[in-house]
Amino acid sequence: MPTVNSLFLRSPLFFLYLHDRYGNLAGSVNDYTCGGMAWGVLLQVLLQMLFQIPALYNLGLLPRPRIDFKDAGVKRVIGLMLPAMFSVSVTQINLLLDTLIASFLTVGSVSWLYYSDRLVNFHWVF
Repeated sequence: MPTVNSLFLRSPLFFLYLHDRYGNLAGSVNDYTCGGMAWGVLLQVLLQMLFQIPALYNLGLLPRPRIDFKDAGVKRVIGLMLPAMFSVSVTQINLLLDTLIASFLTVGSVSWLYYSDRLVNFHWVF
């Protein structure tokens, strides 16, 4: 079992090597290394899922997701998410209108707006 798990954990790196060595297997991705790693991670997740589902089913531990909108916890989460969804949508509309207005100004205005937005949101990296 540990050997099989080790194989699953190393499959993205192996796929990355094949992708980088033999060309673009992922389609029209220009950056071979990034595309190979992305496809490798997807492959790893699918292999782990296919490996674990039968064992979980045999043990009776396979989760069955269900959403009960009448549950108090679900109502609380939805109530807490509504203000956040509203603020994010207002921010996106504001950015759209700012870009629209900036497109009528001098050349480079949209770029300056984009860079200023990146600086404003830079603190989210940390």
